[in-house]
Amino acid sequence: MERMLYMELIPLFFTTFIIVLAVNLFLDKMIMNREMTRPVLLTNLFICFLISLVLVNIFYLQSLMS
Repeated sequence: MERMLYMELIPLFFTTFIIVLAVNLFLDKMIMNREMTRPVLLTNLFICFLISLVLVNIFYLQSLMS
């Protein structure tokens, strides 16, 4: 049961990561109007990774509670 749940979380993590990254890059380019240099991109990737981990953790805890 637990293994199946982990296998469901992996695609959820990548989907969440792509959505958060797209929103982050859009806001960074359109609102802050910054150039996409390597440090900015790496910082955005790291922030998106952390946000995605938090969101997947919330989804996982919700699934355990139900």
